[in-house]
Amino acid sequence: MRWIKVLLVFVMAFILLFSGTLAYLTITDSDFEGSIPLSVTNNQVAEIPVGETIGITTLNIGYGGLDDTQVSYFEGGRPEKRADKVDIQEKLDSLIIDLDSTDSEIFFIQEVDIGSSRSQKIDQSDYFRINYPHFGSVFGINHDADLIPLPIFRPIGKVKSGLMTMSRYNILRAERHNLYNKDSWPMDLFLMDRCFIETRHPVRNGGELVLINLQLSPYNDKEITREMQLRELNSFISSEYSQGNYVIVGGDWSHSLPGTDPLSFTAVEAWPSWLKDLPGEFVPEGFSWAIDNATPTKRSLKSPYSPGITFKAVVDGFLVSDNISVEGVYAMDDDFANSHHNAVTLKMRIVN
Repeated sequence: MRWIKVLLVFVMAFILLFSGTLAYLTITDSDFEGSIPLSVTNNQVAEIPVGETIGITTLNIGYGGLDDTQVSYFEGGRPEKRADKVDIQEKLDSLIIDLDSTDSEIFFIQEVDIGSSRSQKIDQSDYFRINYPHFGSVFGINHDADLIPLPIFRPIGKVKSGLMTMSRYNILRAERHNLYNKDSWPMDLFLMDRCFIETRHPVRNGGELVLINLQLSPYNDKEITREMQLRELNSFISSEYSQGNYVIVGGDWSHSLPGTDPLSFTAVEAWPSWLKDLPGEFVPEGFSWAIDNATPTKRSLKSPYSPGITFKAVVDGFLVSDNISVEGVYAMDDDFANSHHNAVTLKMRIVN
């Protein structure tokens, strides 16, 4: 029958198109290796003080497009619409207000887009630099895909995104350090190239404060990936601590953090398959956790946010070397109005 032939032609054309797309993405896939020096924009001159309280805030902004109404294909959601340019700008404005309210001197920001279809091609790194003229900044790419053709009928499109560290204090050096990435093909074409951003800051007593801004892997079918990323991170920060440096690691750990329990937050949704507990033994010698275990910092993106229904967990926080005094750590709770993550602020002092 004619309609069967038409259908077969359509199916074959679709298969050829999709196969060709995967072939193109495989050939052009970015492959980050090792460590890459990063440039510092608008570097400041002040050194880290001794004996004074400093605020460091971490926030995954979800590229300004994952407010409480949005869902994610990669978490089982069915996206119905993409935020338009006005929506993105309004959310970025609200996120700036959130960051301002923390009164912090240093920001760790994740999922900052610089040329993505999903965020209307807005250069969000420039947006933050403009809004914080008295901060130096460093940006490192961790997601660079010419095309994400999923979901099939509402493709995400081009994605270029990364991690951004901003500081009122001088940055001596900055580097992007690759982490172990071994996702299965073809998913490895669409997911992030995991890494962390290192910035080094002079302290007035002659020492150095080493800051690590990270976003680890949640979506992965290989446990070895999680294990290797933690092992590499452990090795790096242990080496820095053994040299007498002050070290703080913060960001989106993409794991349920030690001492926290997602089941303590009321929810109807089941525990998602992508969320694992961070191994309790992952506490390098000389380090301790600084976490607000009473406030969730990440929500499930399977459906729009609904209090009491949506699954929540604590995946954002800090790991701090014991030569730093932790004055407090506080997570902001605004019902995920502007992002699928809540900001977490560490108050700390270097005392000797």
